Amino acid sequence: MRCFVRKIKRSKWKPVSFYSNERGIDTLNADFLSTCLRTSLGCISLWEITNDDDIYNVAVELTIPGDRFDDLDFIILTENDLQGIGLLPHKKPEGHTPYRENHHELSGLNIKKINEISELIYTRINETGRCKRVTAPEAKASLEKQLNGGLKLPQELNILKKIG
Repeated sequence: MRCFVRKIKRSKWKPVSFYSNERGIDTLNADFLSTCLRTSLGCISLWEITNDDDIYNVAVELTIPGDRFDDLDFIILTENDLQGIGLLPHKKPEGHTPYRENHHELSGLNIKKINEISELIYTRINETGRCKRVTAPEAKASLEKQLNGGLKLPQELNILKKIG
């Protein structure tokens, strides 16, 4: 079964304090929509992974365009999870490393589908093995390992200045 990851901010998926006695996605602050499920032309990105180590490749891919290393949280969704809400990722290579071939998109998203994805993430986020954090030092070490292994990137990338 194929698995995919999506970068999220796990802190955005916690109930707002004044809803402390209630449970459910309706108790969340709506910020998760703009931080974790922001769409572009009705699409969101996912990355296919085949093992836990692939998450570090995704972290490197997402770190490269920036100018600093940050802790990154990922939600792991299976192909069955996505099919269960009527969505199937399609491949759309994008990025700076050979791992770009693992980039996929969910397209044709509307309010109903975003709500279904939100519910899916909300139900999976606390399941064992469904969330993975890559710390800034881990992302940095993974990028350094890839560069030492022969990965070539344009020198003008800001992140390269952070590893000296």
